[in-house]
Amino acid sequence: MQYKRLLRVIFGTCVLGIAFYYLATLVRSHPDAIGVYLANIPIKILLLAVLLSWAGDLINAIVWHRVNRTSNLQTRFKTSYWAWSAARIFRYIPGKAAGYYVRHKLQSTHVSKSVYHSLTEFVLYLVAILWLISLYLALLVPAYSIIALVCATASIVMLFAHPIVQTIEGPLVRRLKLAPPSKSLLSPRQMMLFSVSLTPALLLHGTAFYLIVSIGMGLEDFDLLQATVTLFISGILAQLSLIAPGGLGVREAAVALIMSLNGFEENLALAAAVIARIVLLTSELLNVATAAMYGRIAERLGSKTPVVIRSE
Repeated sequence: MQYKRLLRVIFGTCVLGIAFYYLATLVRSHPDAIGVYLANIPIKILLLAVLLSWAGDLINAIVWHRVNRTSNLQTRFKTSYWAWSAARIFRYIPGKAAGYYVRHKLQSTHVSKSVYHSLTEFVLYLVAILWLISLYLALLVPAYSIIALVCATASIVMLFAHPIVQTIEGPLVRRLKLAPPSKSLLSPRQMMLFSVSLTPALLLHGTAFYLIVSIGMGLEDFDLLQATVTLFISGILAQLSLIAPGGLGVREAAVALIMSLNGFEENLALAAAVIARIVLLTSELLNVATAAMYGRIAERLGSKTPVVIRSE
């Protein structure tokens, strides 16, 4: 166990070091880029981007609550929304486990269920992202149509994980006397429903990034699908750094690198990555405030509900 933990720390440190070295190189080459672009973006574009990200997070919280309900976890939405929103802020504590731990504690769920639900949520995100990547490559980058096909196939496999695992798990379960793994998986119908429900959230976050770059920074040849795919591929790559708080630094380096590889200027890519992080963090704080306000309102309304005593 200690050996595996050491390897994770070493790997995460290497990823984080490479990311910060790349960002430092960009900053040295374009020292004024962030300040110049941030000063020239209309405030209404930044506010609209924050509101779109806030709305995307709200959809994420709703889907999270519904995932919890699949295992008959009778957590009220106000509790689930607060746990999800607060946990997003605790992701910025190094180690990545803090966010999941806080989410589990605030919902008072069993550790195994909490881990399962978090893994399920990540897979649902991945399925929706793979759909968008497949669509983006098929429509806008035909030369990579084979990659689009691979992404689409991977999403189908994830959707049908339950029947696939159920088919092959028999001998393993009988030999090791384990609980069937398929019992912890969502049905294909549930996977499809939740993944479709998450897609608008991804597009809202993508639209926020699109507004920042296309309108706020004046890059007219940057489209919505490209913005969404860039943002969420960078988010997946940020998971590689197991010690970076909230993927801080790694995600920004990934956004800047992807945009640079697509032919955009490095100074613009660097500024877009940093501004996107500012918008994301602001929207997360707004979601915490909204969840707290919603919880208080729900409690007051609940306390004012009259109790009806029926006579026999």
